[in-house]
Formats: sequence, C-alpha cells, structure tokens
Amino acid sequence: MSVGAGDFLEVGQEFTELLVERCSIGAHTRLLDVGCGVGRLAVPLTRLLTLGSYDGFDVSRSAIRWCSQNISVGYPHFRFQHVDIRNAEYNPRGPIQPSSFRFPYSDCSFDCVIAMSLYTHLLQDAAVRFASESARVLRPGGYLLSTFFLLNAQSRQLSRNGLGSYRFDTRIDSAYVHDPGHPEAAVAYDEEEVAAFHGALGLELMPVLYGAWCGRQASRGFQDIAVWRKPPSGDGTA
Repeated sequence: MSVGAGDFLEVGQEFTELLVERCSIGAHTRLLDVGCGVGRLAVPLTRLLTLGSYDGFDVSRSAIRWCSQNISVGYPHFRFQHVDIRNAEYNPRGPIQPSSFRFPYSDCSFDCVIAMSLYTHLLQDAAVRFASESARVLRPGGYLLSTFFLLNAQSRQLSRNGLGSYRFDTRIDSAYVHDPGHPEAAVAYDEEEVAAFHGALGLELMPVLYGAWCGRQASRGFQDIAVWRKPPSGDGTA
C-alpha cells in the first residue's frame, strides 16, 4: 500500500542495479533519496553503501519512523528525516508549501540524488522547486535520477488508443493529471518541458529509459526513467 504495485524487494534491487549502471554509485557514494517512503531503495543499498552514506526524507511520519527503527538501528550511516510538506494526496495537512521548501542539506553534499515516483505526484511549482533543490545539493560531476510519466508523441498515441494505465487529459499549468478531482494522485509532464527546466539548472540529460505505463513494451520499469549529470566543472547554474 505504501509503494504501489510491484514486489518490494525486487523493485528496490532493480533500482539499485540501475543506479550502479547509470549513476556509477559504489561503496563510497553519498546518496540522497527524495521521497524515500518505507525504505524500498534503502534496504538493498545497505549492502552497497558501506563506506558512504544515505539520507532520505519523506512526508510520511510513519514511514520515517519504520525506517529509523528497522534500518538506521543497524546502519547508522543511513539517516531518515520527516518533512511536513503539504501534498493533497499524501499529506494534506502539511504546513510547508512544497514550492518554497529547501532541502535540509548543504550545497554540493551528495554524489547522487534519486527521486523515485516523486514527480508523478507533484504539480508544476513543486516539481520545479524539487528539481532546483536536487541540483543545488548535487556535487559537480554527480548524477540525478528521477522517474516520470513523460508525454511525447508515442505515449500520447498509445494513451489515445486506450492502452496503458492512465489518461492525462486535464492540464493544470504545465502539468497534466489523470484525475482532476485528485490531481496529485498521478501527474505527467511534456518530455520537452522536463528537459527544459532541468537544462535551465545546468544539468545534462542522458538517454531516457521509457516505461510501460502508457502501454508500450518496455524493458526497464513502469515509469519513465531520466538521468542527468551535473557538469564536473560546476559551471551549471544550480
């Protein structure tokens, strides 16, 4: 119920392998998990980040409590933090507006930032803010991996043909939602829009791995997976 469809351990292991393959993480990596939930990624990473560190935060107080009691107790370099950010779907009473939230970490403090199933629940202002903060805390040469529902010619055509799990017919600012009554339950963005607001942060996009959410035959996962690299020179605007 906390992480959606898919086997908890298998999905966590698949994303760990993807981070090794696409983001070059290893034993010494300092990693930030934005919207870490109940530790689906943290659990397999305990076997890999033996000399580095893991930080995760989430709007779910119960998820953070579980992770702290069941993961941090054996792996003190795995740290979890509750942030009371408002989200209509997952934390409707949160007092902190996501569009003004500052990640509680210093500039350039992580080698890798991951946002798994996060932007699929964020509207425009929040999405832009979280991308900006991810770029800020990422060191030059580091990697950002995020998952999305990306709208392009192929995904739109497949959706119109009745394939896939969602129809994103309602637009709110630059976001498209599946259910206007519960807009943050499932959010999509134009692929070009996503590339543009990350590019404005000085991040360099790598080839996208497209997911199966719209009915396409995909080899890697349900959502679309995008990876950016922060230029090693630190010349980006982040």
